[in-house]
Amino acid sequence: MLDWLLTTHCCIGSVIIRLSTDEYTSLCLLHSVSKNKGIKTLAIDDITSSAIRTVADILPCLTNIENLELRSSRLDPVDYLEPVSALFQVSSSLRGLHIRDRITNEQKVGALLNAILRKPTLEELSFEDLALETDPYIHTWKQYLSSTTVLKNLSLCTSNWSLQIAVLEGVLENHSIEKLSLFMFKATEESVALVSRIIKERRAMRSLSIVTSDDEPFELLSVYDCWVTPLTDNDTLEELMLCSCILRTTRWSEFFRALIAKECLKTVRVSPTCDCSDMWTLCTELKDSGADEKVSLDYDADLTFEAELLHCKAISMVEFQPWECDDRFIAALRLLPNCQHLKTLSVDIQNDHTRLASALAEFLKSATALRIIRLRIRYFGLLDTRDQNLWWNIILESICRGHNAKYLFLEMPDMSMQDSKDFTDLVKHSECVRKLCFMKSPKAINTAFFRRLSEGIQENYTIASVTFDGGVEEDGVSHWLAVKETTWRNSGLVTRAARIKQASQTDRYVTTAVDRVSRYPGLLDEVARKAKLDRAELEVLVRDRLRRIQSIDGFMRVVGVVKDRVICHPSDDGRMQLSDLNEDCWGYVRRYLIPDDVQYDTRV
Repeated sequence: MLDWLLTTHCCIGSVIIRLSTDEYTSLCLLHSVSKNKGIKTLAIDDITSSAIRTVADILPCLTNIENLELRSSRLDPVDYLEPVSALFQVSSSLRGLHIRDRITNEQKVGALLNAILRKPTLEELSFEDLALETDPYIHTWKQYLSSTTVLKNLSLCTSNWSLQIAVLEGVLENHSIEKLSLFMFKATEESVALVSRIIKERRAMRSLSIVTSDDEPFELLSVYDCWVTPLTDNDTLEELMLCSCILRTTRWSEFFRALIAKECLKTVRVSPTCDCSDMWTLCTELKDSGADEKVSLDYDADLTFEAELLHCKAISMVEFQPWECDDRFIAALRLLPNCQHLKTLSVDIQNDHTRLASALAEFLKSATALRIIRLRIRYFGLLDTRDQNLWWNIILESICRGHNAKYLFLEMPDMSMQDSKDFTDLVKHSECVRKLCFMKSPKAINTAFFRRLSEGIQENYTIASVTFDGGVEEDGVSHWLAVKETTWRNSGLVTRAARIKQASQTDRYVTTAVDRVSRYPGLLDEVARKAKLDRAELEVLVRDRLRRIQSIDGFMRVVGVVKDRVICHPSDDGRMQLSDLNEDCWGYVRRYLIPDDVQYDTRV
């Protein structure tokens, strides 16, 4: 079935194949992908030693692929780099190449670079780990980056200082790169000065990420001072990511205060050091400068020991795992409703904590920004698995009333059947939960979950992903498939609706998706992110498109019933026809009629 689907359906645009799942079947599917001219994005994951030869043979045949991602399973990627080089010789379609492996062979990387240089079609290029001790092709890096006029996104992780210098020198002469990400950056006066010039001179740059290693000597911090003025003066950068260790406190303070007046710089992420020793200082400087709403600190604050940090709006993640639910901890937990900027909550609950659940519920019900909830709950076998737990219902009810969480992770090995039912009802009726992951639950619980969730699941247009481990019993497979089919349908809605700006006004699939997601504010937020539109701009586009299907003629045109307008032959008995309905009557009909209700004629 999958082989036929991948071979014949040109509407499929993106495929992910994980070879470690079922190697023989996966390789057959890879052959099918090579025959489908409509597939533009391909990710091959977990390439094994036994599959590498077949993968190497197929890669040069993927001449229609525009975006290629490769990752092996603890395997030296040297065997597939040469076929990728060969692909460039026969293909002019490749626009994105992403290598997610540790690469140590300089010769193969050099050959790949030369192939890219001869046919520079790439718009995106990323190497996750270039572990090259030496690189005889340094000049090739600089030559390629300084000459390409189409590359827009470059991401490299390497600790090779000479390679970093060559890359920075090439980027400095480049006028097309809009996004640069450089990891394991080694600070010297030369490399830091090059970055400073890039910030100052490359006006096409929209996103810059420079991540250093944690072993930066303190005496080197002063070399980064030359970045502050160019960053302050730059009026084109929109996204910036830096490590907290690169600037001294006084320089961070200067930069944070300058951020207040910078409208172009929309996202600033600061990554802490491993020991996170500078978090208190950074939070203090951010609050004093008033820039804590413009900066995001990639840090999970511990409620038990760092409750005061949560008042800094730059921190959006909080976690806690109370072994003893004492008064001090409950008091700290009751501070959370005052922290409405928090987006991620991770809780590890040991045994039955009704007081904790009640205090937590107050935050969950009122949290307006909370998007991700991770719950790890352990009973240690103290409860009967048939029991209904009051504190669990308190948490579920608060999540349901919160109407904000989009991602829900649950690890609850001792979940009872009643707990499972209550959890299932929350997921089924939620209008906000998009992704669900539950782990370490027994097979019987999983089966009961999917059996209950599958009942009427087709009425849920929000849930887009359900992942779990432990499997299901044989009689639960059909229920799991019913849920899976619904998630496939729902995940496609946002993707189709995101084409709202490019698609014609008569595109039935896009209009149908827009009509559906417009009923769920949370889905509109996802469409805006995927389409890279402001929410206000998206709302204007949605209103304009839906206005065109408000009239009877417009509706029937979009769903393909008529080409122009509705004309009905007079009836013999003189009864009212569809074309006789006035605007008010048709509006009443539209309350119960959506574009999906009109069956699509596959013969057209």
